[in-house]
Amino acid sequence: MNKRTIVLLLAVLGLAAAVCVVAVVRLGGRRRPYRNVRRVRDRSTIEGRLQAAAARCDRMSLDTLGSIRYGDFEAPLWRVAVTPEGPAEKRVFLSGGVHGNEPAGAEAMVRFIEGLAESPDRYPQVAFGIIPLVNPWGWAHDRRRNQQGLDINRDFASFEAQEAVLIRDFVRDKRYDLVVDHHEHPGGRGFYLYQIDCDETALSRRVIAHQRERGYPIEQDVRMVLFKTRDGLIRIPGWGLALAKLGRMLSMTNYLRMQGNPRVFLIETPTTASWDDRVAMHRGALEVLLPGREMRARP
Repeated sequence: MNKRTIVLLLAVLGLAAAVCVVAVVRLGGRRRPYRNVRRVRDRSTIEGRLQAAAARCDRMSLDTLGSIRYGDFEAPLWRVAVTPEGPAEKRVFLSGGVHGNEPAGAEAMVRFIEGLAESPDRYPQVAFGIIPLVNPWGWAHDRRRNQQGLDINRDFASFEAQEAVLIRDFVRDKRYDLVVDHHEHPGGRGFYLYQIDCDETALSRRVIAHQRERGYPIEQDVRMVLFKTRDGLIRIPGWGLALAKLGRMLSMTNYLRMQGNPRVFLIETPTTASWDDRVAMHRGALEVLLPGREMRARP
């Protein structure tokens, strides 16, 4: 065999091995449906806050993408829309709570919505679409997955989960200048973020510098199958998205990037930090991401 044939063969074998790893991770991550799990949170607390925020701001609306139903459990998948007074030059999609045992992201989203209700002109040319709680069953029961035992954030190639289907239908044919999904790392030691299929790292590095300046620890050693943090940043290349799709474990942010949204980030905060610090880290990341010059208006 010549050198070119050997390189090609090695590349094919490497891809096959990577697909096997992804498939094993997916199969190992499946769970049976939960039974007799105690509720630890009441969704009416979030619903009341969202309703109060929308009532204070005539440019904010609260509706639902549909309802999540599991036996006697039923909950809406809320969507908050905020429209600027004039034409929207930028469009932003925000989400939290896709993993129910990562509550600080959902809380940060609700507080952000409450802040927008008080100061709707803070981002005068931005239209927001916000899903503050992607996994209401998991949040209510403090479980990562939904009641079926499906990890919603690995379901955006298969669409077995009710939640993933509703979000897919909502974002279909929409394009956003910025997408930010808010997560937590149970047991993590510091803040970090994922940058999805984008070569320019300046904005991500400013987010990390912002957190470091405020005294928050930055994660140095998280490994996610094929990728790891480099001073708080995990860069996911385009081939990583293709591999995740092939292994049928595509995340929501990966899916949104593959839909043509140019700037997609996933924020992670450590659950070892205090509640207030975790929420503040999420809010601080948004403070850097939203006003950035890099988030240019789409034609």
